[in-house]
Amino acid sequence: MIRALLAALAVAAAVLVLAAPAGAARECNGFQVCVPVAGPWVLSTSRAETQYQLACPKRFVVGGLDAELTNPAIDLVFRATLGSPVNPGISTSTTAVFLARLTAGHDPKATFKPFIGCVPSSG
Repeated sequence: MIRALLAALAVAAAVLVLAAPAGAARECNGFQVCVPVAGPWVLSTSRAETQYQLACPKRFVVGGLDAELTNPAIDLVFRATLGSPVNPGISTSTTAVFLARLTAGHDPKATFKPFIGCVPSSG
């Protein structure tokens, strides 16, 4: 009885360790080498623009972007040079600036969480 319980606990622990995180962002989709960088939850509670900048580690440039929103009325864009869609080193650099604005009403709990996927700047 105890052996069966211990075996069941071991299997459950292994499943938890191997399980992928739910709702993971997609900032690294399509890249063989990518370093994910997650920002904090940032308040965007009014129609005033909120800015948040994320940076890649040294010798990496932004290759992918994603964000989670708590309110679908948040308009979220990023600042980039010409070369859309995201093109590492052309439309992005070592950082990405996310610009958010609540487009409807006032929500004291409206937040966004920015993500960038960083790819090697050479090779």
